[in-house]
Amino acid sequence: MDWGAILTALTGPFGAVVALALIVYGVYKILDKHILPQQRSAWDRVLEEHKADRVAWQEALKDHKEDRSAFLTAITAVSNQIMGIKDDIAEVKDDVRELKNRN
Repeated sequence: MDWGAILTALTGPFGAVVALALIVYGVYKILDKHILPQQRSAWDRVLEEHKADRVAWQEALKDHKEDRSAFLTAITAVSNQIMGIKDDIAEVKDDVRELKNRN
């Protein structure tokens, strides 16, 4: 092989393929060493924030369930008191009717 054929191979299509392979390898190395670790750490921070938000929501839901139970107990007690008052009012009405009918 003479120098002209070697020079033609290096500056022709073979040289372009070799240059492209070196460029792709260089871009891969830059991505692998510099950009991807930064992205991974950013994603890890976002996931940690979401984890903290999820825990806060779960605690809020737990508190809501406890509050709901307390409200249900209170409403049941008030309802029972109202039913008792209703019975007392009915009794008073009956007494008033009796007194009216006596006169």
